[in-house]
This record gives sequence, C-alpha cells and structure tokens, in this order.
Amino acid sequence: MKSEAVNRSWTAAGALAGAALAACLLVAGCATTEDVIVLDAAHPSIRYSARGFFVGDRLVDPNRVPGMLRRLDVPSDRVIHILIDEEAERDLKPARAFMGLLARHGYRRSLLVTKKRAESRVLSEEEAARARASARAPSRGGGKVRYKGAGE
Repeated sequence: MKSEAVNRSWTAAGALAGAALAACLLVAGCATTEDVIVLDAAHPSIRYSARGFFVGDRLVDPNRVPGMLRRLDVPSDRVIHILIDEEAERDLKPARAFMGLLARHGYRRSLLVTKKRAESRVLSEEEAARARASARAPSRGGGKVRYKGAGE
C-alpha cells in the first residue's frame, strides 16, 4: 500500500515536470520554425506550388507572410525571391497576387524565380570541331554597323 502511494507521487511528479519542460520550450521559442527565412535567389525560403505558399517546408496563409517578414526585421527595400515549382508554372495568377500583397505592405521588390535547369555533357571530337568552326565563322556585313543619318 505504501509503495503504491510512492509510485503515484513519482508519476504525478514526472507528469508535472514534463508539462513544465514543454511550457519552457514553448515560451523560449524552441517549438517555432519561422526564425530563419532565406531570401536569396539560390535558396529562396518562400515557395509557391500548386498546393499554396510555403515558408520553408510549412504551408502558410499568404496574408501572414508580410507580418513574418516584418517580425524578422527584413528591410522593405530587400529583394524577395519567390520560388515557383514546376507544376505551378502555368498558373501564376496567385503568385502575382501575392507579389501585390507584398507591395501593399511595403515590400515592392519581389521576384518570381524557378529552379535552374542546366545540362552538361562531354562532346565528341566531331561535335567539338563543329562548335569551334561555328564560333570562328565570319559575321555577315563585314562586322561594321552603319546607321543612317536623318537626311539620308
């Protein structure tokens, strides 16, 4: 009987300590993820897809983004890059409306960017020779440009 009372008190103390730890983490900000927003063109944090707008990996309401930028002290003259996913490239109306929303809140320098698509491959000797020959081909017209005067 006495061991049951001790076990209950330990269980209650453990639950109380767990609740206190969770409250401390929540107040300290450890449970939030909007502390960092990358705004450069190489790694933009704001992304538009067919499902909506994302900041990092979280789906967000577009109306909350200007407030997030303001809380993170992003200057209003900063360029804000918005990554457009491939499946959303055909319908840009929501993205353009989002740019208007940012402009109404003072962020007038926003750009829509896509992932870079580049390919590289090794050329065969024949392809390399053809590329060198076309690079050396003379231009038509002798290379000089002459503009007509007003009286000609």
